[in-house]
Amino acid sequence: YEISHDTLVEPVKTFRKKRMEEAERLRREQELEDLRRREEEALREAAEERRRKEELEKAFREVQRQRQRARMLVVTVAIAFALAMVGLVLAREQRSKAIEQQEIANVALQRFLNEKAAKEKTQVEQLLREADTFILTDEWFFALEKLKAAAIIDSTNQEVKEKIRFCEQQSK
Repeated sequence: YEISHDTLVEPVKTFRKKRMEEAERLRREQELEDLRRREEEALREAAEERRRKEELEKAFREVQRQRQRARMLVVTVAIAFALAMVGLVLAREQRSKAIEQQEIANVALQRFLNEKAAKEKTQVEQLLREADTFILTDEWFFALEKLKAAAIIDSTNQEVKEKIRFCEQQSK
C-alpha cells in the first residue's frame, strides 16, 4: 500500500494540479468572456444612449426652431395688427378731412352757382332792356339778336320766348 500510495501520490497531485490549473484557466477564460460580453453590452448601451441623446437633442432643436417661428409669427401678426390700426386711424382722419373738404367744396359750388345765376339773371335783364330799346325803335332784327342771346343764357324764361315770338311776327 505504501509503495502504491507513494507512486500514485505524485501523479495524482500532478493531475489534480493540472485539473486545478485547467479549471482556473477555464474560469479566467469564462470571466474574460463575461467581461468582453459586458463590455460589448456596455458599448452597445452607450451607443444606444448616444443615439437617444442625439435624437432628443435633435427633437429639442426642432422644438426650439418651432418656438422661434411661432414667436416670429406672433411678432409679425402683432406688427401687422398695429400697422392696420394705424392705417385705420389715418383712414378715419383722412375720411373726416375729405368730408370736411367736400362740405367746403359744396358751399363753394353753391356760392358759385348762386353767383352765376345772379350774373345770368342780370345779363338776361340787360339784354331784355336792350331788346326793349330796339323794339321801341322798330329795329326787330337787332331786338331778335338780343332776345336770342338772352334765350341762350336762360332758355326757360317765358318773357324772352314771348318777345321773340312777338319780334318774329313783327319782322315779317
